[in-house]
Amino acid sequence: MRFARSRLGALWTFIHPLSQVLIYTVILANVLSARMPGVSGQYDYALYLLAGFVPWALFSEVLQRSVSVFIEFGPLMQKVVLPKICLPIIVALTALWNSLVMTGLTLIAYVLVGRHPSLLDLLWLVALLGITAVFATGLGLIFGILNVFFRDVGQVVPIVLQFLFWLTPIVYAVSIIPEEYRHWFDYNPLATLVEAYHAVLLFDTPPDNGGLAIVAMIGVVSLALSLVLLRRANQDMVDVL
Repeated sequence: MRFARSRLGALWTFIHPLSQVLIYTVILANVLSARMPGVSGQYDYALYLLAGFVPWALFSEVLQRSVSVFIEFGPLMQKVVLPKICLPIIVALTALWNSLVMTGLTLIAYVLVGRHPSLLDLLWLVALLGITAVFATGLGLIFGILNVFFRDVGQVVPIVLQFLFWLTPIVYAVSIIPEEYRHWFDYNPLATLVEAYHAVLLFDTPPDNGGLAIVAMIGVVSLALSLVLLRRANQDMVDVL
């Protein structure tokens, strides 16, 4: 359905992330690298961006698509009896596949500029992608259920994502933030995830296990809560749709 009537078909799955990787490594590396504190290499800022955009792209895609998934497939849900949990699972798996493609292209970009992630780094990367997917799916499913009954939720989420993007150290380093404000990043689970990707991919160090454990716990709890909400609202959702 996504690539219906498209001549390139599934190739767009590779073209979109490839264009992002090229923008970050070629254009932004030359334009913005001088503004990044502590950057010595020409492509270090581009690598920093790539490491941060991998989790952000996965998180934002899962969240935005999950919010509207039940409304989008409402007519189908009224005609066909199917487990509603299948819809957010499909969304999460599709987004995870797209993220894997972008991650692969990012790793290629790292190798081309002389960075070679170790096997341990790759294992950490798999774990981080899993935590990010669970975290995003739990939140997305909750907002998706609420959006069926309160359509304003679908309008608020994109606005919140815009603020969240700039409140997460993706295009800047936490070190440039005045020290008295840095502790606020501890309350942003996405910031913890992004910093974990930076640690593994850019600085070749293990991430903060304590912070990751909290994010993983939030993801599992939110996913469990969303399943409870979905079970209770199952029939009401069909009636409203």
